[in-house]
Parts: sequence; structure tokens; C-alpha cells
Amino acid sequence: MKCDFFQVHCFNSHETVQSLNSIGSGRDIYLIDNSMTGEMKRYARRNDRHIIWIRPNVKYRAIHPTHSAELLSLPDAWNLALSSVQTPWAVNVNPDVMLNVGSVEVIEKAVDRAIDAGAVVAVSTLGFNIWACDVKAILGLGGFDSRFWPCAGEEEDLLIRIGQSGLKWGRFNVGAYHVDGGHLSRSDGGRNVETFRAKWGFHPHSEEYKAIVQQVGL
Repeated sequence: MKCDFFQVHCFNSHETVQSLNSIGSGRDIYLIDNSMTGEMKRYARRNDRHIIWIRPNVKYRAIHPTHSAELLSLPDAWNLALSSVQTPWAVNVNPDVMLNVGSVEVIEKAVDRAIDAGAVVAVSTLGFNIWACDVKAILGLGGFDSRFWPCAGEEEDLLIRIGQSGLKWGRFNVGAYHVDGGHLSRSDGGRNVETFRAKWGFHPHSEEYKAIVQQVGL
């Protein structure tokens, strides 16, 4: 299945441009510019045949009590992207990930296998650095939970809700390079573990978690 792609830009425009270039111009890419400066607008305009630049306005912004920056959480940015794409399934590639040549087609073949297996999310072996989903199904579950600010924990939270709904997800292999310590490095994981525990009553990746999440092979 041919899919729209999306990406959330945060800080490092050099990494983001490299990542976008690795996806190529053969697919529409919805670029959520979650920077303080809107610095990717010029690049997007030069490539407007396949890049749709979206600058979140104030109604989408979520200000955390301990943060002064007027930025979306990653979960909210992903939700905005899923509300914007036009294809039934869509693919996220984080801006600190560079795809190998041919990886777009590999991902779309994994989407086909996911559909055949009855899964609604396909996650790469690099985790949610590269993932695809049935857009309608995920938005129907409420999308990602913005309480996981700025990120970390939102994926496990979604997988629990998928499992509780009797739905499935799967993993696939794809060639890509993830920048170690890239600009989506997660510094708030410890705090968000407590957010997760407060919501669900157990630790992510605990036995209770594993009993709920239903993974299928892709």
C-alpha cells in the first residue's frame, strides 16, 4: 500500500533535512514543525510538491506546568499528523533516522503484511523511530496520550489500549540508521514511568503489560 509519511521536526534542522531526503520525493511527507522558530518552512517551500509543512497553532499547543516552551508534546504532534494525512495507513520516520535506499518500499510491504495479519500498527525493529498505523483505527482509540510530555511512554500506552480493544500490532525489519543521541533523545523517561504507573497501575514492560499487548509477526 502506498502511504503518506510524516515527521515531527524539533531542533536540529540538519538532521531533519537528511532524514527527509532519505525518504525521498516519491511520497507526500507531512512535516510538523514543532520548533520555536519555524526554521523548516523555507526548506518545505522549496520542496512543496511532496512536503506539506504544518506549523501548529495555539489551539494544538500543550504547555506542561514545568515547561515554559510553547511546544507540542510528541504525542500531540503525532496526533496532529495523523489528523492531516490523506492515506488509510501512514508512516512516521523520526527526524534523527536516515532510511536506506529502498526502505520506503520495504515499509509499505510491511504495511501490507500488517493488514493481512489484522494488525493496526507496524513497528520497526528500531522501535517507534519508524512505525506505521491504520490512521482511522488509532484515532478511534484516542490517538496518543499527551500526558507523556515531551515524549517517552506514549507508545507503550497506545499498545496497551490496542491490546485492550482486541486489536494487534507487529514488528518488521527495515534498513535505517538512527543517530545515537539524536534530537529526539528522551530525557524524561523516568518521570513518565510514574505517569504510566499512575494511569495503569503497573510498570511498562511488566508481566501485566506483556499479558495485554498482543504482538504478531510481520
